[in-house]
Amino acid sequence: MLCRNIQLVRWIKHCEPNSGSVDSVRTLLSSGVNPCVQNDANRTAYQTAETDEIRNAFVQELLQATAQSSLGRVCQMLSSGVPLNSVDAAKTQNSVLHWAVSFGSDDIVRCVLYTDWEIV
Repeated sequence: MLCRNIQLVRWIKHCEPNSGSVDSVRTLLSSGVNPCVQNDANRTAYQTAETDEIRNAFVQELLQATAQSSLGRVCQMLSSGVPLNSVDAAKTQNSVLHWAVSFGSDDIVRCVLYTDWEIV
C-alpha cells in the first residue's frame, strides 16, 4: 500500500490527473490508494483534476464505496474533496444519498445524512 500511496503522491505532484489517463486514475483508486494525499500546494488529486472525466472517476469510486458499505473509503473520498452532492449520471441524477439508501448499510446512510454538505 505504501508503494501505491507514493505513486499517488508522484502522480499528483506532476499533475497527472490532467494527463487524460482516466484508466490510470481508476486503477489507482480501485487498488486502494489514499485519495487524501496532497501535493506541495496542499491539494488532493481530486482538487487538481481539470476534466469532468477525471473527476467522475473519483465520484464513481465514492458511489461504489457507498454501495459496498465501505465506511472508511467513503470518508476518504469525501475528505479528498469529492462533493457529497455528486450524482452518478446527468440523466439519472442519483445522489450519494440515493445510493446509500438503496445499497448501503445503516452506518453509510447515517454518515451521509450527518455530513455537512451544500445543496446546489
